[in-house]
Amino acid sequence: MAVLTPERAERPWRGADHVYVTHKAREQLASSHIWYHLGGWSEDGDTYETQEYLFGEELELFWSDIIGPGEYMRAKIVGNLDSIKGEWQTITIDAHRTVVIMYKNGSQKTLKSPFAEDSKA
Repeated sequence: MAVLTPERAERPWRGADHVYVTHKAREQLASSHIWYHLGGWSEDGDTYETQEYLFGEELELFWSDIIGPGEYMRAKIVGNLDSIKGEWQTITIDAHRTVVIMYKNGSQKTLKSPFAEDSKA
């Protein structure tokens, strides 16, 4: 991350109008680190946790704009896959919300929505 300010500023990081980030910042910095450098929590707003969460969401939208269309949705979907146990190879979801997980060892797990029959009506 970097800021651009007049060269003679005593504390160049304070009062900066712009903060610049690289693509690597997305991988190396937590949203809370970036939030801190942008000023962090405000007593005039929601709770600390709410402000931090909302900033994280806005930051993800920012990254999506930078990276390209569909990135926000892709990141949301992939972010939830980290909790799947085992080494999976592919995951598919159909219109009835049935999820099929294919594992690297060749096994398969199918998760059907209890409401799948209702969606056909």
